[in-house]
Amino acid sequence: MANTPTTRPEDNLGDKDIFGYRRDVHPNGSLVSSEVAVLSLGGQHITLVQSLQASYQQRTEPRYEAGTSNMYWIAGQPLGSVTIGRLVGKDASLMLINAAAGGSCEMKTLKLSFDGGGHECHAQLATRLKFSGIVINQIGVSYNAGSLEVSESASFQVSHVSEV
Repeated sequence: MANTPTTRPEDNLGDKDIFGYRRDVHPNGSLVSSEVAVLSLGGQHITLVQSLQASYQQRTEPRYEAGTSNMYWIAGQPLGSVTIGRLVGKDASLMLINAAAGGSCEMKTLKLSFDGGGHECHAQLATRLKFSGIVINQIGVSYNAGSLEVSESASFQVSHVSEV
């Protein structure tokens, strides 16, 4: 008898499960893993990053014309923010706070890329984001005796975001 694969109806993931859901399962590599994210501030690689939140927005306001249903948009200047949280380690203790040493008058550049390696099954992105004209506006240090870790955080205001 030849070894031919058999498919049973119960192996079909398109069938409903016991809760009534149908589930499409995609292969590993469909999503970008945080393992491939690389972050640098002022040309210096930031290590032990645990979280990054970034946003870039533009203020918009509607204006209406009296006597008609016409609406017009007024678009303001864009402005963004970035917050980074990282663990404090021997090789790069208080890296974010040291990077902030120039104060709020010294503008820096933050670069985020998604080509840092990781497992071969992880999706790769060619996208690199450059946050420029940034100034630091908040720093923090925290520790938690229960989890035995020390962490630091920094928030920045961003004047320009581009794809490089």
